[in-house]
Amino acid sequence: MPHKGHAIPQVELRSLPYGPANSERQFSPNDDLFRKIFQSSSDAILLLSATASEFLDHNPRASATFGYARHEFLHLPPRRAICTLKDQWEMLLDSVRNRRDRWLRGMGCRHKSGTIIFRDVLPSVVELGGKCHVLATIRDGRQRELAESLREDARFMRFSNAVIAGAAAASTIEHAIRFCLRQVCDYTRLVFAHAHIFSGRILAARVPVDIWHFGMHERAESAKAMITARRFSFPEEWYSHILTNSQAVTVDEFEGQPEFLEKIELQNAGLNSVLAAPVLVGGEIAAVCQYFSDEPTNRGQLFLDIMANLKARLGQIIEQKQADENVRNLSTRLFRAQDEERRELARELHDTTAQNVAAILMDLGVISRNANGLTDAANQALSESLALARQSLQELRSFSYLIHPPMLEELGLIAALRIFIEGFSQRSSMHVHLEAPDSCPKLATRLETTVFRVVQEGLTNARRHSGSSTADVRLKVNSTELRLSVENETTGELLWDQPDVQPGKFGVGMRSMQERVQYLGGHLGFHIGKNRTVLEVALPLSKATREERGLVHAQNPDA
Repeated sequence: MPHKGHAIPQVELRSLPYGPANSERQFSPNDDLFRKIFQSSSDAILLLSATASEFLDHNPRASATFGYARHEFLHLPPRRAICTLKDQWEMLLDSVRNRRDRWLRGMGCRHKSGTIIFRDVLPSVVELGGKCHVLATIRDGRQRELAESLREDARFMRFSNAVIAGAAAASTIEHAIRFCLRQVCDYTRLVFAHAHIFSGRILAARVPVDIWHFGMHERAESAKAMITARRFSFPEEWYSHILTNSQAVTVDEFEGQPEFLEKIELQNAGLNSVLAAPVLVGGEIAAVCQYFSDEPTNRGQLFLDIMANLKARLGQIIEQKQADENVRNLSTRLFRAQDEERRELARELHDTTAQNVAAILMDLGVISRNANGLTDAANQALSESLALARQSLQELRSFSYLIHPPMLEELGLIAALRIFIEGFSQRSSMHVHLEAPDSCPKLATRLETTVFRVVQEGLTNARRHSGSSTADVRLKVNSTELRLSVENETTGELLWDQPDVQPGKFGVGMRSMQERVQYLGGHLGFHIGKNRTVLEVALPLSKATREERGLVHAQNPDA
């Protein structure tokens, strides 16, 4: 089938192998190939003289298209059949003379019945038997439009897959929905997009009821002004229609659509059509995404199916993010319960058990001062008891501090880290150098607690696994982010040729730290080199602040 981009077979014939006189002629292999293409093409093909003044042959499809028998075609003037309008015929001849080889759209051809049929015509120049001829390929424009529509739908399918990948990488449900609205709206150059949320579970995740995106279209600003001024909303009849059918739908030409109570405002904003697709979460419609255009959608069922598939997959992403959010919320509650339990345990150890041991130590001191009548064995036992009591009191105080350092709340993060590191160096005989600002603004409590626990766990692991005598703790804080690193020499147990070690391999403590950091929107990395091991943490300040404000509001809504 000849068309632009495919060369017409250059066949050499001593005489044209067409018509009854040549029906018994033996063709060469090239002749046979050309003959097969000519006869079997699904397009109508007409062979004309070099001046396009007469028909030389046609294929069976041409007879079916124009309604003429073979002998009728060969005596028919080409001008009468191919083009009914003079300017179109001149355009065809000009294309032949200049050998443009391009489709001429919507040519008015005449059927035998006299009916005008509109077809696309590709005039080409071919050489046969050493002479030039005109080959006219005629195709129904509807087939071309269908092929172009299928190609566009295939492109949109690839695009929708990319949108889903981006939505899956979004940090929250709201960001995933906004990403989907923005990408589809801008890709198809629509005026604006809108998502209306029905699901109480999604709304409980602090997602707005209505999410808007105004595209790059020149009408977007006027639509935005209209919606902002009117607090635009859709009639219940419209949503009921979508909820009932659970399918993507389009409405073209708002005029005459009674369910669009706001149609006057829509038309004032230059809008003409809307495509709406439900978002299914757990088999139920959780939201509806709507895309507004200033032109009729002119979209087929395949496009609607792709949009429905896109929203169904968006629903799966939302469902997964809800599950992830539930897990994070559970982890948060566990962390809070753990921190509160640590605080209570530390208070009990310090205020009760440690005080009791201190009282025992004082009583032993009284006995020691009046121990003249004791035997040597009793004096020895008394001395050992005094030593054990002093040691127990020191350990209780250290242990209560490690469980929950009161200095973290009283003096802040930097001072608490200095006190902890000083005590850790004394207990472990490991020299730890702290590089940190002299002071920093008060940070969210959960963030400060997380940083303190990471330093604790990092130094404990360094002492337990590395055998290093030194460690470096570096803390940097700016207006948006906190960065922390715990670094020590690598020896023995940690293999330097395994740089991608997962923190979870090192026990419950590191996994707990990783979960704390991830919940606050941060990243924890563990890097093992040939000589050094580095634990790195990056924490954004904004998320921790929002979480703490949300917790305060939940505990005291009137605050």
